[in-house]
Amino acid sequence: MDSVTDHFSLGKVWIQCENSNCLKWRLLPHDNATYVDPNEPWYCYMNSDPQFNKCSVSEQYFPKESQFQKHGLKYVYSELPLGSLVLVKTQTWPRWPGILCPDPVDSQYVKYDLDGDVESHHVEFLGKPHSRGWAAMKHIDHYPSSFKPDVCKRKKAWYKSALEEANTLFAYSAQERLEMCYLSKKVVSETEIILKDLDQILKHVAAISEPSSRSFVDGEDNNVREEVTSCCMEFTEKRPMEINTQEDCIIIDGKAFKAGECIESITDRFKEIDSLMAEFQDSL
Repeated sequence: MDSVTDHFSLGKVWIQCENSNCLKWRLLPHDNATYVDPNEPWYCYMNSDPQFNKCSVSEQYFPKESQFQKHGLKYVYSELPLGSLVLVKTQTWPRWPGILCPDPVDSQYVKYDLDGDVESHHVEFLGKPHSRGWAAMKHIDHYPSSFKPDVCKRKKAWYKSALEEANTLFAYSAQERLEMCYLSKKVVSETEIILKDLDQILKHVAAISEPSSRSFVDGEDNNVREEVTSCCMEFTEKRPMEINTQEDCIIIDGKAFKAGECIESITDRFKEIDSLMAEFQDSL
């Protein structure tokens, strides 16, 4: 029998102690595991096995995920709560502390695979400066109260600042961490506003140019223009945005934009977006 079948039984369940100073995995008989409430924390002292019911006792042998997969088994990862202080392992960096927080692009912080299991979390990495990214769940661990830093061959000052910040945030609540660590919230918010304004301008510039691109015969031009003007007047009574096709201008929040001005405005908006995105990239 190989190492997996020697140390793992289908009749048992692995469960992790949620004491932040422990975080060891314990093997429970299936009958005992059925009494575990998945919505409540579990600690070593709850283990019915007297050999492994203390946090001071070493962890039992825990097979690697690849060993499980050889036998048709897999890890099922639970969803970590927002604001969790974690350690993330990447290919070229040491284990790096971070905070689980929503992705500022889509406001999501967790992704699931086709089976509905947690696949990855969005992480804001600590240090000066902060950075962010998505990390596979299998590379994420809770940040322990006592952590021996990995060897860092580059950006040592950055790594040191990240560890110092993590040790400070360890005592904070999840909500307090989120409020302090939501990366570039202001930059992303301003970019979203600019993009929405730009989208409105582009849509209404297209709406203005559409009638002039049509072919009109037998006096239909005047009739259609009157209908469009009528529609625009009806539209402005309901919303603070107006379109005046007779003057080829857009009125947004009481300010008129002629076609030429719209082009200039769009150009300026793109410049603002470029500036904000450059600022955002510098913070990564």
